Amino acid sequence: MRVAVLACGAKVLAEMLAELATGRREEAVACSCGHRMESQGVRGKELLTILGPVAYERSMFKCPACRATRYPGDEALDSPECSAPRSNGTSATPRLSSTRSAQATR
Repeated sequence: MRVAVLACGAKVLAEMLAELATGRREEAVACSCGHRMESQGVRGKELLTILGPVAYERSMFKCPACRATRYPGDEALDSPECSAPRSNGTSATPRLSSTRSAQATR
């Protein structure tokens, strides 16, 4: 029963993430170099959550000038793109805490 409930919760969370991480943006996505970034379509990602792994897709943007890449959906979730250590020394494995999950449902 527990496994079924967690799987159901993970499915709901995946649907909520899909709404957050993809779609047209009202404002242009700007690069730190000052140029406007261009959409490169959608890329998949898996987050490890308290409900288990949750797959979702998010929009990717690339700067034509400096070739930097941004995923605004990841930024909204405070989810790192790579496994590099964070500046605060915490694990870079993407995880949604129960607090962040609760915030996503508001």
